[in-house]
Amino acid sequence: MGLLSFWIFQVILSAALGAETGTHFHRYMLSDYKPQHSPKTQKDYKLHNPQRTLKEENGSQGIRKSKIYGKSKEPQVQLNKSLKMVNLHQLIVRIYQDNKYSCVGTQISELLVVTATTCFDESNTDLVNMKTYSNNIITGRRINPNETNVLSEDSLLAVILLNKPPHDSVLTNDSVQLCNSKLLNNANIEVPIWIRKRHSIYSWYARTLSVHECRYRLNDDRGEIAHNTMICVKNDRYTTTCQRTIGNPLIHNNMICGVNVAGHNCPMFTGIALYSTIYDKNEFEMNGINLIEKFDIEATIL
Repeated sequence: MGLLSFWIFQVILSAALGAETGTHFHRYMLSDYKPQHSPKTQKDYKLHNPQRTLKEENGSQGIRKSKIYGKSKEPQVQLNKSLKMVNLHQLIVRIYQDNKYSCVGTQISELLVVTATTCFDESNTDLVNMKTYSNNIITGRRINPNETNVLSEDSLLAVILLNKPPHDSVLTNDSVQLCNSKLLNNANIEVPIWIRKRHSIYSWYARTLSVHECRYRLNDDRGEIAHNTMICVKNDRYTTTCQRTIGNPLIHNNMICGVNVAGHNCPMFTGIALYSTIYDKNEFEMNGINLIEKFDIEATIL
């Protein structure tokens, strides 16, 4: 009886101390330590530190790691005059309408930003408010692409003329290299997406599809969604919902060749992304002349 009384006394004393100190005890006081709760609801059984460091959260490339997406390398774009390579995030701007985020655009020269017309509502004016990667506020207005050196095969490309260049711009006295020819089917490309909540870019490698295959996947026999002039991309990073990624650029050989017009896996869950074409008008026309001379087309016609 003395031993039993001793154990009863120990149990009462432990309960009293636990009430004062907040110490957690399990129901089996004499057995080995065993978790009695689900780890999802009882987190004190393992190290739990929600305040992760910036390096742990963003990774060495400044992009947050993801179990779904894996590693991602931010694309670089080459400049025309200096031939420097710049990280794409330095060119991305966020576009706002009625003080609400709408889409993104890409700065291609000191005073020009390109995006898609689908970013804008018809009721909006041509005045545009934007923020750079470093959260500097810049303003501009939409202009006709024909007034610039930018060429597109469709009417979905939008060009914004800035009132003044951002003070931290990497494009002082320089511009971004744009495509100088059409992308062939099955061409290697980089598909970057600006993730606004993470303030970073996620990117992967993909290939272009023929418009015919694109329409088949979209069930778009009449070509109402995928136009002949668009760049169609096979999107292997499936998502169950349409993500509004309008305005995100398409990269090929460190050149910007397209602008997203409908979003990521939009307008439905298809694994397809559509881009408006974008070229450097002077380089595009010169490249066409060179092709004519190369194949001696004029002599063949005559």
